[in-house]
Amino acid sequence: MDNKKRLTMTKTEKYLNDCFDFNSIRIDIEAKIDLSLPTQASYLKFFIDYVEFNYVFAGCVSSLAGRFHTSPSVEKCPVLDKVSHFVAKNVFEAAIDEYQGITHKEMSLCMIRDMKEFFDDGYDLKPSKNLSVVLRNVREGYGQTNECRFDELALNLGFHIASEKLASFEFSYLDTKIKEDYPEFYTYLNGNKAGQKFKSWLWVEIHGEVEEEHANFAFTASDLIFNELEDEEKVDFLKKVQYGFNTFVEVQSEFFDAVSLQKEFEKGDLSILKLD
Repeated sequence: MDNKKRLTMTKTEKYLNDCFDFNSIRIDIEAKIDLSLPTQASYLKFFIDYVEFNYVFAGCVSSLAGRFHTSPSVEKCPVLDKVSHFVAKNVFEAAIDEYQGITHKEMSLCMIRDMKEFFDDGYDLKPSKNLSVVLRNVREGYGQTNECRFDELALNLGFHIASEKLASFEFSYLDTKIKEDYPEFYTYLNGNKAGQKFKSWLWVEIHGEVEEEHANFAFTASDLIFNELEDEEKVDFLKKVQYGFNTFVEVQSEFFDAVSLQKEFEKGDLSILKLD
């Protein structure tokens, strides 16, 4: 079944909808984007940071899919024996788009280059220093340094679900905002340029289209595990997914703090992702 055409929610999606007010999360993200983009000129610095923030996800997603795929042989986890490869497939769907054809990194670099040309910017702007903390928290949220323990994988999957779901809010709003606020700037970035194989705004546009589908695949991955569990195990599993989801909400907030307020902050407490 095409994940883009689902008519009913997965069990995981329904559970998270009961736990979180997705509309309030979306409104909060839009407000933070507005704060980060007060002027047309602010787009360049914001997107240098935003591109840097997004670079890490394809590798983290690929790593998480690999950990699910190998989990039965590594940890002898009976819950995942039958479904680990299907779970891995649904997680990995989010990474396929990143590498297939024109890589998304190539798209984003083209966008930054054309933004610099638009503003006639001769400075070699660098990503905000605070991003190193945020990126480390993203890698921890995805469990890149963790073993293939079931409880940790559940937390990491919740983190992944949130990253895809909230990214759909981010990219869709960024696409709408530039069209409404700065149509000439949008036209420049979305125009055909000699010798260029794709429009430089494609990176934002394509993510606005695929992130919801990626989230649907992630919900499906979670339900594949959920359906293998007994009643009490199901409750415990969904609670861990919820905690991982909320952890990403916090990390995303750290990103916007770093780029909009440029305030110093210390690494957040992600100890829940390192179970004893």
